[in-house]
Amino acid sequence: MLVVVAGLTSEARLAKRAGQRTIIGGGDAISLAANIDRAIVEGATALLSFGIAGGLRPRVAAGTLLVADRVVDGDQQIATDADWSRRLRTALPSAISGSIAGVDKPAATVADKRALHATSGAAAVDMESHIVARAAVKTGLPFAVLRAIADPADRSVPRAAIAGMRRDGSVDVVAVLRALARNPAELPTLLFIAVDSAKAFATLRKAALFTSPAGGSRRA
Repeated sequence: MLVVVAGLTSEARLAKRAGQRTIIGGGDAISLAANIDRAIVEGATALLSFGIAGGLRPRVAAGTLLVADRVVDGDQQIATDADWSRRLRTALPSAISGSIAGVDKPAATVADKRALHATSGAAAVDMESHIVARAAVKTGLPFAVLRAIADPADRSVPRAAIAGMRRDGSVDVVAVLRALARNPAELPTLLFIAVDSAKAFATLRKAALFTSPAGGSRRA
């Protein structure tokens, strides 16, 4: 049984449409780790980190797919399943390769992204892949990472967007509007992020059909 791990309910929804079981992180690393452990006890045989990511590698556009060859977790680098990753790249030839950094707090500013890229060499960053990688190492299960760039390396994520993140992976629109009211100068950046995220989700929607470790597509 494949278990797809996402950060947002909107990401998980795409995987569910492709017939996969999902777990939502919502930015809570401890809860996510516990839920993955529970899924493994219940019969998970493979883990996929799936969703959007922040760009760290310069000149990589929003909407670009990344099939990660390893996860950077602090000082550790954990390789993804080579055969599965190769099948994903074959099915999704426009995807780039590279590592992804896992963090517990958002790398929101351009300065944060540059610093993380310099120390990790990663192409992108998210808040779930390192939790997935740890579980895979602990249990010996195969895992892969399939992510789409939502905010490129040269774009900061406004505080208003971060303020809207709920722990269940949904978006609190009222919280976003309140944060925006306190700092209306963030509006242009928020609009750019919305456009870039739409590109990422359009890419993910198609990629979700190819998430199976066995390769090929699985249509909802």
